[in-house]
Amino acid sequence: MASTLTVDNIQGATTAGNVHIPGAVVQLQSTIKTDLFTTSSASFTDVTSNGNPLSITITPKYNTSKIYVFVALDYSASAGNYNNEMRLLEGSTEILRTMTRLNTNGNIIQQSNEQILRSPATTSAITYKVQVKCETGGVTYYVNQRGSGTYTGTSTITAMEIAQ
Repeated sequence: MASTLTVDNIQGATTAGNVHIPGAVVQLQSTIKTDLFTTSSASFTDVTSNGNPLSITITPKYNTSKIYVFVALDYSASAGNYNNEMRLLEGSTEILRTMTRLNTNGNIIQQSNEQILRSPATTSAITYKVQVKCETGGVTYYVNQRGSGTYTGTSTITAMEIAQ
């Protein structure tokens, strides 16, 4: 037998903001970076925009929530056949690391799309931040630009709280 539930409004027993629906997106935070960032460091360096890192802070509403984090990074390098790395930090803890080896000298922009699902078990603010590094000094890692100097990219980080 099929049932239909038709409502105009769902309200929590104590306040409207306390309706807990497992699987529902509780909130979404996103940051977009469109300007150029470069580094030649062989150590991990924050991807910054006017001194601000490519990061997102989210404060979970429920300590049982999952946090889905998605990073889309447009990048290139000044020389081919070198490894370039990107990592994602949760606070100061590395939670994801990728390595790419570009076979071109920066004439092609690539995109790294990385995602991870976390269970932070907290209602305190959590910051997720992107860092990059070159395999060796002397190679430049470009974010949002081809090595030839043509601006072509947009990079983002998104955090989504999902109720459990």
